[in-house]
This record gives sequence, structure tokens and C-alpha cells, in this order.
Amino acid sequence: MMKEIVDFVDQQAPISSTGSRIACVSFSSPALTRTQFTFTANSNPAAVKTAIDGIKFDNGPSTATGVGLEKAKTVLGAASGAGRVPLLWILTDGNKNSGKDPVPVANALKANGVEIFASPIGPKVNLASIEALVSPPIPDHIFEAQSFAAARRIANRAFTSFRNAHGLPSPTQAPPTPPPTTPPNFFLNLLRNWLRNIGK
Repeated sequence: MMKEIVDFVDQQAPISSTGSRIACVSFSSPALTRTQFTFTANSNPAAVKTAIDGIKFDNGPSTATGVGLEKAKTVLGAASGAGRVPLLWILTDGNKNSGKDPVPVANALKANGVEIFASPIGPKVNLASIEALVSPPIPDHIFEAQSFAAARRIANRAFTSFRNAHGLPSPTQAPPTPPPTTPPNFFLNLLRNWLRNIGK
């Protein structure tokens, strides 16, 4: 899922040191919540994807969504710049059970102009909690995917909505070519490989 987001971000405005930039924060328990890479760490899509592949599953005992959002807020604040529209994509089951309340942090981010999307993950999703985090209108900011094709479709929907909301031009590049086969449970397998925990 996150690699598809990387592709679509690159289509809207190419990823580079002076263009679009991507960072990642992973969150589980407070002690294991960390910035995986900052906006200045990777200056092209391939480097971002390599960094995503390098994220290790830490199997934390709890979910500190609020702590993760605080770290994301810090990362976003350090990278603010004219002409950039900050976007945050949260991958979560919505079941915060450790650390601070994530809702006030999400509200502060939105008040500062950050557009927040989310993709629910896991078998027991607390949708109401996720809805409290994302930007309005809520249906346009929550997306699910169970396959590579679905991941592409929801990323396309999300960024179409995002472009329209911010008056951005349509992309001119062709969409990425999907692999010849779609592995089962693509979305969940991808999460097991690199996150288990958001990034921008």
C-alpha cells in the first residue's frame, strides 16, 4: 500500500530534494514508536521504497497512536516549506491502547493544514476512532485495500480528491504497471513486512 502511495505522490509532483518528499513514522508501544526516515533521507521513489522495505517489525505490546502522531507532527514541522501541501497517511486498526489521546494531536495537525488520510488494518477495526482522526469529509479520507489492484484504486481516489481539494493539476505520467499476479492478502502482507505500525 505505501509503495503505491509513493508512486502516486511521484505522479502528482515528482519526488526529489526540491519536490515532493516522504517520511515515515512507525508506532506500536511508546518505547518502540520511532521516526523510520525523515523527508531529507531519500530523494527519489526508489530510495523511498528501499527504506520502506528496510523497516523491521518490532512486535510491540501496545498501540501508541498519539505518540506516533506527535512524532509525525515534529517531522512535518521540521520540513515545512512554501508551496508544499502536507499530507499524512495513517495505517491503523484504530485501537489505541497506550500513550496519549491521538484525537487532540490529529486535530492540531489538521488545524495546521495537514490533510490526514487513513487505511484501516487488522481483523478488529475501531472505525469510529479512525474517523475521529482523518480530515473531512470523512468518506473521502478513509480507504481499505485487500489487493494490489485495490491499493492502486484507493490511492488514485485519494489523490484525485486531494488534488481537487487543493486545486492541483492532474498528473501527466502513466500509472505504474502492476505485477503479473496479485499475491493473496497483499495489503496485510505488505504491512507485516514493513510497518505493523504511519508515515506522511
